[in-house]
Amino acid sequence: MAEKQSYADGELVCEVCGKKTDLRRCSRCKQVLYCSREHQVQHWKFHKNICRKNDVKEILHQKRKAEQEELDDFNTRTAMKSGTDTIGTSKPKYDTRPLKLLSVPCLTSKSQDLEFLGQFITKELDEKGYCVIDGLLKDELCHHVLEDIKKLDSKGVMKQGMLAGGRTSGNDDEKVTKADIRSDIIGWLQGTEKEDFPYICSAVSQMDDLVSYFNKHLKGNLFIAGRTKAMAACYPGNGAYYMQHVDNPCKDGRLITCILYLNKDWNSEKYGGVLRLFPEGSGDYVDVAPLMNRMLFFWSDRRNPHEVRPAFKNRYALTVWYFDQEERQQAKSEYAHAQKDINKLNRRVAQVQVSVKEVEVSNLEQKIHNEADNAVAGLSKDEIEALSVLVAGQANPREFLTSLGIASSIQDSLLQLIHHQKNT
Repeated sequence: MAEKQSYADGELVCEVCGKKTDLRRCSRCKQVLYCSREHQVQHWKFHKNICRKNDVKEILHQKRKAEQEELDDFNTRTAMKSGTDTIGTSKPKYDTRPLKLLSVPCLTSKSQDLEFLGQFITKELDEKGYCVIDGLLKDELCHHVLEDIKKLDSKGVMKQGMLAGGRTSGNDDEKVTKADIRSDIIGWLQGTEKEDFPYICSAVSQMDDLVSYFNKHLKGNLFIAGRTKAMAACYPGNGAYYMQHVDNPCKDGRLITCILYLNKDWNSEKYGGVLRLFPEGSGDYVDVAPLMNRMLFFWSDRRNPHEVRPAFKNRYALTVWYFDQEERQQAKSEYAHAQKDINKLNRRVAQVQVSVKEVEVSNLEQKIHNEADNAVAGLSKDEIEALSVLVAGQANPREFLTSLGIASSIQDSLLQLIHHQKNT
C-alpha cells in the first residue's frame, strides 16, 4: 500500500485512501478533500469535530488518530488469534497464552433436583474452584432475560462499569470508573422489580433457590446469607474487556460469584469475550465461553483471579454475588467502625476550620482597629475639641457621627479619643 500524503507534504490527496485525482473539497470548511461521497461519510466521525475551523494541524492530528485507531483494531484482532492482546501497545495487557476453551461443561442438566445440584456444585467448587452448568434454566426464560437487559439499557440505566472502593461493595459513591481496567456497561437491580423486568427477577429468584441448597454442603463455618443486587452487563462489540482482577480481594463478604450467560450462537474464536479463570494452585487456566443458558459459579475471593478478554460482538450476562454470613457481618462491623473514625475526623476538621476562621476574623478586626487608630491620630487638638462639643449634646453619638459621614470602622477610636480628651 502506498504511503498516504498530507497537506504538510504539499500534495492534495483523498483524506481516506490517498487518491490524487477526481477530488472534491468539503463544502463546509473547504480544507479536506475526498475522492467520493462514501469516503466523506466514512471520515465524518473524525472530521466533524474540526469542520469549519480551517485548522490544518488539527486535521493532520485527526488523520493520524484515525490511522492509529485502525492500527489498534488490527492489533487487537490479531491478538485474538495469536494469544497476545496488545491493544496497540508493545506491552501485553492480558495473559498471552492461546485460547483454551473448556471442552465440556461440568454438567448439562435440566434437572430441577436442587438438592442434587447444590451438592454437585459445591463439590466442584471444593475440587476445582469453579463449576459450569449448561441448560439449567429454560431457554425461553434466558431469551426473555436478554430482552429485559436490552430494555434496561434502552432506559439509560446501564452505565460505565465501576470498581468497588469500599469493603461492603454496596455503595456506588465508593466506586470509581477505570476505563483502562474495564470497558463494560452495567446496570443494577434488586431482583424484585417484577413489573418492569419480570424475567430478570424470575432468573434471579431461581438462582437464589438453587444457592440456598449450598449451605448443607459447604465445608467449615461457611454459610450463605444474602446476596448483592443483580448486575446486568453488556460488553459492547468493540473490543470491550475487563482486565485480570479478583471480585473480592479485601474480604467484603462475597463468597460465590454466579454468572448467567445470555449469548446465542456465540463463537469464541470469532467474537472473543471468554472469561479466563486462573484457579489458585493449578498453575493453569481455563477459558469459559459465554454461551446462552450457561451458568458459571466460582469462589469470589483470591482463589480465582479472572479476566474477560476483548469481545467483538455484544456480550451479555447477569451476575449475582452471594455473601458468607460471618465475613459479611465482619466487613459491615469494620466499615461501621471506620465510618465512626471518619465522622470524628470530619468533626475535628470542622472545629479546626472554625478556629482558623475565628483567627482570620480576629486578625481582620485588629487590622481595622489599627487603621482606625492611625486615622484618628491624624486629627488636630482643635478638631477633636470641636467634635467633643458636638457629640456631648447628642443622645446617640454613633448615629450623629454617621450623619457627619464618619465611617463606623473608626467611630470607636474617635469616641475613645474624645473621652480621653475630656479626662485630661
